[in-house]
Formats: sequence, C-alpha cells, structure tokens
Amino acid sequence: MNSLTLVISSLLLRAAHASPASSPVSISYSVLIATSIALLVTAVVVKKKLSAPQEATSPPRACVLQCDEAQERLAEASTQQLPVNAAVTLKEPKNGHNSGSVRSYDGDSDTYEVELVPNETVALKSSQLQFPKVSGLFVYPIESCAGIQLDEAQLTPKGLLHDREWVIIDGARDKFVTQRRYPKLALLHPKLLPSTDAAQVTSLVLTAKGMPELEVPVVNTGEGKLRVVSVWKDKVEAVDQGDAAAEWLDTFMGEEKCGSETDSRVIPNPSTRPDTRQTSPMLFRSCSPLRNRWSSSTRL
Repeated sequence: MNSLTLVISSLLLRAAHASPASSPVSISYSVLIATSIALLVTAVVVKKKLSAPQEATSPPRACVLQCDEAQERLAEASTQQLPVNAAVTLKEPKNGHNSGSVRSYDGDSDTYEVELVPNETVALKSSQLQFPKVSGLFVYPIESCAGIQLDEAQLTPKGLLHDREWVIIDGARDKFVTQRRYPKLALLHPKLLPSTDAAQVTSLVLTAKGMPELEVPVVNTGEGKLRVVSVWKDKVEAVDQGDAAAEWLDTFMGEEKCGSETDSRVIPNPSTRPDTRQTSPMLFRSCSPLRNRWSSSTRL
C-alpha cells in the first residue's frame, strides 16, 4: 500500500510538471491538487496501518487475580490451588495453630509456605491442607432473609439470578435494614413464583413460622410508588410492593419492627448499585455480587 501511494504521488507530480510552461497558474494549481491527494492517500494508509490488529509476539498469559508480577508468576504454576494471601485450614495443628495464610508456593515440591501468626511460617505439603469445595448453592431473594437452596444457579452480570433483588426497609427513613440489627429476619423464608429459576418472577411469597403465607404480586417500575432507598452510602430507586406486604412484615417483626412502617422493595429497573472496586453492578447486596460462606463458620 505504501508503494502504491508513492506511485500515485509520483504520477500526479509528473503530470503537474508536464503542464505547459506558459501556464504558471495552472502548474501551481496542479501541484497543489496533486500534493493534497498524495497527503490524503498517505493519511488513509497510515490510519489503516495503526488500526490493524498487531500479531502477538508471545502466547497470552493466563489471567490471574494477583497484585504484582511475582505473585502472578506464582499463580500461574499449574499445580498451585491457592493464591498468595489465601486463608487455609490445616488438617493437623502446627505449633498450636490450625489455620494460616499462604505466603509462597514451590511448584517443584508442591509445598506452601504458610504464615500461622505474624513472623511464624511453616512449610506444608498440599496433602497437609484442607481445600475448600462447593457444598451448596443458595440464593437469597430478600436481603438478610433466609435463602433457597438450588441444584444449579444461573449467573448474570448482577450475580446469581434473583439473588437479593428485594430488600426490607425502614419506611420512615427509606433506609434498608439487615440481619445485623434485626436478627429475626433470618426466620423469614421467601418463595418465588412461578419458580426460583424462572427468568421473570410474578409473585414473592412471604412465609414464617406462626404467620400465614402472603403472596405478593411483583410490582414493577411504572406500576407502583417509586422510592429512593439508601443502601449504605448508595441511593437506588426501588418500587414499593404495597401495603399488604408492609402490614405482614410489621406483624412478623413485632417488637423488632423496623421503624414506624416497614415495606418490601424490589428493584426491577437499571438503577443498580455500582461496585466501584470490581466495576460490576449490584442490587441490594451489602458488598459484592456473590456471597461466599464457610460452613465451618456457621456450624453450631
């Protein structure tokens, strides 16, 4: 393409100089036109050259969630199962400790350097460590309420499908409430109709021991009262699910009632909460699109 540009420029300039000497004005115009065309063609060629995809000079590196090159190289070791700084549990206690955090890994010997306490590390084989495994999948339709166990879950850009799409708020302040302050919320077991894996939920069923079930038809944007709800430091738009849900929740909470009025909220519109750390949208989740829970931390 570059040689073609030079040929065009040469021919145009030659044609310009071949004009009669008695027409200096014509020669000037011809030279100007030829030069302009040559520059235009050259600019197009350069633009295509710069925008063309570059051939990779080396195979792509594995995508790993590490902080620096040293940790990245460490994570790329094919036998390594735990990243640097990961919390680990020991099968047998060492020096009175049964847990620690990974500091380094030797792929040749399949050995982790584990820090038990500050400035105290031990070398442990992979066989001496307990590796986490997924034992169950749950979605929590209402933030801070009981979850629903699934055999499989659909992952969306906002997290698991129907996970924490609703929230209970202090209606007087339009501020969300959680199990941290109102532990009784853990006894509220929601159901989704027509099913948990349905793309579109038509009704939310509120159930709790000693309470009659209440089916709450989902009120979407444009159908109910729109309220601006505070979720930590964020403000999000949510739709009031009606007085029946509010009255049921007030009765259920009893002495733990969340303020002067309590309502269930749904967020069916694009005004989701941004997760500025990971640039992923969230609904009514406290801190992340996915929730991980260690079974040992909740075992009674």
